[in-house]
Amino acid sequence: MELPGPGRHRRTLAARGLRRCLEDAPTPFADEPTFREFVRTVVLRHHLARLPYDALRARYLDAVVARVAPSFELDYVRLNLSATRA
Repeated sequence: MELPGPGRHRRTLAARGLRRCLEDAPTPFADEPTFREFVRTVVLRHHLARLPYDALRARYLDAVVARVAPSFELDYVRLNLSATRA
């Protein structure tokens, strides 16, 4: 069985009145501690929970924060959907 690709889904949903768009929504943080806490508790929470010990979790989080420094900004893309009832 072959599944339909994104183009077919897009056309099907558009024909039923669903509109969608992607919107860049970069999210800057004031400083490293604020960024670190957000990433630890929101973005990486489940990934960090799977690591077997605290020192490894800390090293992983340090590596992510170091990679983003000095900007401390998350590169979010927001998915906006709107629909009309038929």
